Order: sequence, then structure tokens, then C-alpha cells
Amino acid sequence: MNKFIVLVLMFVIMNIDNQSPTRNFYMGFTPWLYDASSWDCFVDTYDKINANGDIVNHHLQTGIPWQEAYNNTAYSDNIEGDIADRLFYTENGKVIYLSIDCINGIRNDIVPYWGENFNEPLSDHPPWDTYNFSSPQIIEAYSNFAIDMIGRFNPKYFNYATEISELILNDAEKFEQFKVFAEGVYANLKAEYPSLPLLVSVAFKNPNSTDAATIETRMAEISGYYDILGISTYGYIFFDLLTGGGDPAYLQTEWLRQAQQIAGVKPMAITETAWLAEDFVLGEPYNFTITGTSDFQNDYLNKLFSEANELNIEFIIWFSVVDYDAWQSVYGNAASRIWQDTGLYDENLCERPALTTWQNWLERNKK
Repeated sequence: MNKFIVLVLMFVIMNIDNQSPTRNFYMGFTPWLYDASSWDCFVDTYDKINANGDIVNHHLQTGIPWQEAYNNTAYSDNIEGDIADRLFYTENGKVIYLSIDCINGIRNDIVPYWGENFNEPLSDHPPWDTYNFSSPQIIEAYSNFAIDMIGRFNPKYFNYATEISELILNDAEKFEQFKVFAEGVYANLKAEYPSLPLLVSVAFKNPNSTDAATIETRMAEISGYYDILGISTYGYIFFDLLTGGGDPAYLQTEWLRQAQQIAGVKPMAITETAWLAEDFVLGEPYNFTITGTSDFQNDYLNKLFSEANELNIEFIIWFSVVDYDAWQSVYGNAASRIWQDTGLYDENLCERPALTTWQNWLERNKK
């Protein structure tokens, strides 16, 4: 074979490779358990997220050990055990996205205490029940805990304020206090980890709503205290799609691009998202049903990946990898049912069509 033919063949091979599909974002899950009473489920959850993603979101949402973190003293065995399990079962080489909530589960105040148990009331731990977001003790304790956890998890990304948009909507006065917290925490973390991208995230609403406009306006007030905008988006429930029957075809054109109005030139990441694969029925006093199907879920995933690629999204976290009917039956409430049937595996661990779509994109070369 002469040199000319060899060069032509090399050019063709390289050209084919350059045209292979790519993705701009990491893909992954949180290790949310679909049955918290089963150790086998714990291991299986990690097996599934390790096999089906290149990023893992360790989301610590069970409180802060406020006094221990403030004093830089030992944490409870409960905390150390949780951290050790997370680190042990996360496969080596995975990108880590770490998020530590400073806002409570209903997004209207400071997160509870993490001691011997999860989410202990602050009233059981005075004087921490007397502080607010702007209190120096809260800023220092949160910063100390975050710095310690960052050192242990070695994340590529860190979120210190999950769904801060809800505090904006729920309590304007506490958001004013949060602005002091954000300034202090951002400065403390940057002093220790100057190259680590810091996030805050917003929970998206209908882009044409008053809530969306309020969030956009108020987020400008903390634009100096985050490097990447996190996006929490569950369009089937929070985007007024009831008339569309849960069909993602009814998503507004601006459903994801509204992030650009908030982020400006900052990068963006999808810190939480999913779509129903089964019906969600809510009884009295609301009385409504959102139709969920595996086809709707798969349609959303295709739409999500396409638009996220165009917007150069940093990463996508899906919640959750498996339907958590078993967990819901023991620990859940009406609110947690909103996400119960969004898994890429159903409650019987059967694969849904969206899993194939997910895996096909995962096989693409990450830019």
C-alpha cells in the first residue's frame, strides 16, 4: 500500500472520529435509596449509579452539626458512618458534585441539627435556635463543616444553597439575612479552595410566571457569590402543565433557557431533574392527576439532553435512579410522592425505555 493511500485512510478515520456524537455535560445521580430498610438496596443503588453515570451527587440534606463544626470538634458516629459509606461505595474515578444544604427541607429557614440523629430540631440545641442566616456563628459553623467535607470528598463542584429560590419566595426577610450568609460563606470557601466552582441552585417555575420574574430579580442580588448557576427543574409539576396531561411537549419554549436570564455569562448545571413515568394522583383538597408514562419520560430525556448540549450545561443529575415505592410506604408523605415514580428503573427494577436513551448519551464522548 503506497503512502498516499495510507494518508487518505488516516484522514477518513480521523474525520469519522471527529463526527462521532459528543456531549458537553457529565451525567449522574444521587444515591437516593429506593428501600431504606434493605442493605442490599443500598449496595444496589450504588451499583446502578456507578454503572450509569460519570458523576455522583452527594447531597447532605440532613442538617449541620452546628456546635461541633463551630468548635472544630468530633462529629457523632451517625455523621462519620454516613460519610464513610458514601466514600467507600462511590467508584474511584467518578466526578463528585457535593451539595450541603443550609436551608431546611421546606425552604423557609436554617437547616436543622445533625447530631446522633438526622434533622434534630434546633430548639433541642440552644443557642442555635436563636441564630439566623446572618449570625456570625452560623456562617462560621457552616463554613467549617463545608471546608471539612470538601477536603474529604474532593468534589469538582460544590453547592452551598440548594433551591435558594424558594427562600426568596417564602420569606423575603430571611433572604436578606441569607445575603450576608452568602457573602461570608463564599469568601471563606474561596479562601480555602480558590479554584473550586461554587454553586447555588434555583427551582424553576413557569418561565412566564410572577414567581419566575421575582426569582430572576432577587438572584441578581447574590450574583457575586456563586460561580455556576444550579438548576432544579421538574416541569411536570411546577410548570403549569396540568392541561397538557404531563406531556413534555407542552413545556414552554423558554423552560430551560430562562436560566440564561439569571446566570448571564456564568456557566449552568442541572442539579436536579426528572420526569414522571407513572400517574401522580393527588386527592383532597387538591383533586388532580398528572399523567405519567414511560414514553413521556423518554421524550423529556431526549428534549433535556438536546437542549442541555446546546447550552453547554456542566452536568445533569437525575432524581432518582429507581422508583422508591418501598421507601415511600415507610417514610414518605404527600409531597415526596411527587418524585416517587421518576426512576429509570421502576419499583420492580425493570428498565424503562429512558434508561436506554440515558445509556446511549453516556456512551458519547464527553467534551
